[in-house]
Amino acid sequence: MAKTAVIQKEYASLFYKYVNYNKSIKPNSQKYVSGGIKIVMQLDSVKAIVNKNTITFISENQTSPVATFVAKKYLYRFTTAEIKIIYNMLLRNQKNNPELIELAAKIEIYNKCNVGAAFSDYTLQDTSGKSVKLSSFIGKNNKYILLEFWASWCNPCRQDFPHLKTAYNLYKSSGFEVIGISIDSDKKKWKKALKEDGNPWIQLINPQGLYGDLMTLYNFNSVPTSILIGPDETIVNLNMRESWLDNKLISLFGNKFGALY
Repeated sequence: MAKTAVIQKEYASLFYKYVNYNKSIKPNSQKYVSGGIKIVMQLDSVKAIVNKNTITFISENQTSPVATFVAKKYLYRFTTAEIKIIYNMLLRNQKNNPELIELAAKIEIYNKCNVGAAFSDYTLQDTSGKSVKLSSFIGKNNKYILLEFWASWCNPCRQDFPHLKTAYNLYKSSGFEVIGISIDSDKKKWKKALKEDGNPWIQLINPQGLYGDLMTLYNFNSVPTSILIGPDETIVNLNMRESWLDNKLISLFGNKFGALY
């Protein structure tokens, strides 16, 4: 795991580089899109190495309780398929380890909203107060749908919108859709923010605001958060923001950023 720790430091260094990069470059400029994608590709490459090393460590120490501890600690890194392999490996070798029960409970929660999992339906409200199920949009017309969780009081959420609007306008005809999901408790503030921001995509709100089981179901505790769901109704990626989203859109539909890339 020592090698993994070194790589994790490299990841942290790259991530801070990306954060500082975003602060220094004007959104939607050519440098913003092309430069940002280069950095997040490096980040994803390092992350893949860390994941591989972690799985290797668990595999090589699958009879040890330490492997179970590592699996619990870094569960958030893995896809549903990887988690299944890891858990079955540990179950075969540590049937009497009580921590496996805790790991299984954690997996059950995490896998409800993880890459490769089927999306969970939820009933929200539109701007007129009408109840709307997410299933009325997801899986329709062969579209990739980004669930964009936000709130009127969340400055980072709203700072992202100009670039997301550019990406949306470029790719909506290719099969990309965005659904804004607010966790506002005050609908007046939500509608005021909608008017101020002028975002052209579908807008829904959680009637329970910060409460209810929306955040538990989709496994997040803060905003901004976003989830990309494919035409087959399974989760493609989590936290698809900024340059990660740009890179994914290019890989799915080709480069439409033109001079921005």
